Amino acid sequence: ARRGSAAPLRHSTLQARATGRAAPAGPFAFAVQAVRVPPRVDGAPLMVREGAASLVALEGHHWGARLAMEWRGALSTALRDAHGGIDLARAGLALAPAVPVLRVDVQRFDAAAGARLHASGVRSVGQTEPAIALNCAFALEAPAGALPADIANAHQQLNARLANQMAATLAGLRTGREARCPG
Repeated sequence: ARRGSAAPLRHSTLQARATGRAAPAGPFAFAVQAVRVPPRVDGAPLMVREGAASLVALEGHHWGARLAMEWRGALSTALRDAHGGIDLARAGLALAPAVPVLRVDVQRFDAAAGARLHASGVRSVGQTEPAIALNCAFALEAPAGALPADIANAHQQLNARLANQMAATLAGLRTGREARCPG
């Protein structure tokens, strides 16, 4: 039995709800190999900026997994839904030379409750056959309310925008166009 008046631990996820919509015809393999976020925010607690130089954990509010794993899982799911494909890295399957390998390195991440969420860094697509090495900078922002659920929703918005950018690159590869950064 629980004693005291400790608030229950609440977990948030970046995984979108299942839509039930049909994926495009024809499977497309890809591999979301790595998503890195700054170490100071890559934990289970929801972290927000307080003042100019402080980070605080929101008491009683955690991610379902480390933040980098939450971002990786949500990107993988969004790309799978957009392309009807399979993330071979997530499935633990071997990669053929023609499989696009995706990486995300969030180099700056800032969350301010009641203000905004900012993520910027580099996303990359690499492939052996045909040889592709594409690195694209990104900078994304979303408004963030003061509540932990608002902060989680802002994370979902940023993740969805990044997934859309990556999906556009993959769509180009899938149709034989040259891989390009957006814009």
